[in-house]
Amino acid sequence: MYYTGDRAVPGVEVALTGPVNQMAETGAAGEYAVVGIPEGTWAVEPGKVGDWGNGVSSLDAAYVLQAVANLRTFSDAQAFACDVTGNGQISSLDAARILQLSVGLIPRFAVADACGSDWLFLPNPAQVQNQLVIQPQISGGTCQPGGIALNPLVGQADAQDFRALLFGDCTGNWRPSSGAAASFQKAAAGGPQLHVARMHGARRGHARVRLYVRSGKPFQSFEVRLAYDPAQLELRGVRMPRSTRNALVRHHTDGYGHAAIAAASAGPLGNHRGAVLVVDFATFERSREAGAIRVLHSTVDEQSAPVVYHPRGTAR
Repeated sequence: MYYTGDRAVPGVEVALTGPVNQMAETGAAGEYAVVGIPEGTWAVEPGKVGDWGNGVSSLDAAYVLQAVANLRTFSDAQAFACDVTGNGQISSLDAARILQLSVGLIPRFAVADACGSDWLFLPNPAQVQNQLVIQPQISGGTCQPGGIALNPLVGQADAQDFRALLFGDCTGNWRPSSGAAASFQKAAAGGPQLHVARMHGARRGHARVRLYVRSGKPFQSFEVRLAYDPAQLELRGVRMPRSTRNALVRHHTDGYGHAAIAAASAGPLGNHRGAVLVVDFATFERSREAGAIRVLHSTVDEQSAPVVYHPRGTAR
């Protein structure tokens, strides 16, 4: 089961090491079973690769920054989930790595490489004879995964359960892949909106687009996916105004006209009509139309944000 919400985690590979090696995979209800194995000494250790869904986002990075600033207290399980560097402590570097994964700058967290799994498993078994519970330990870039030893297994061992957590999911909102789309809240009336102002300077070899968020309440994170014509524009940088100097922002472009941008802060980002993002481009053609960009997707604190374009003026 997941570490929050009692959600089942399917697709976990459960390795049983003993007189012979066995492997089981959890089903839709998170269940696993291995039958007909000989008595002897056995070790049970789960692992899982991928299946992030929408479980890791810029809001997770904001949670880390809040914890570093003593604005939020993590449970033991959250502390494991957020230590994506695998150094045994939570810092702003973990927040930066979460943003990098969110935009595609890195394919995997360092702690996942150390553990050989994108997930960590906390033993939570029913007590049986000859059982030894092995709690996970992470520090200094090394990882001891969680497990259960039966030394020896005698008869049947029921309810040898684990709590699962996805590295980077500090909010605890992961859903199985079939329900991943539901992990981002749908846009609601009166909810946040992303406003895209008119591009400036397209005839002078460089251009700038300002993105604004309008929200009825403070927000700490947002993500944007952009599309543009790479024959006319080259993304050169992303920056935030001085009022958000303590925020973290990361971006990544695939070189084919698509860019991902993510930002997070311990405190509020901007205000209800503040400019929160400036995107700088180089232009290859002296045409005002070269500045057309499209927002493919945007979220504010993991809530979908409708996009409003302002082709003839600036959002206010």
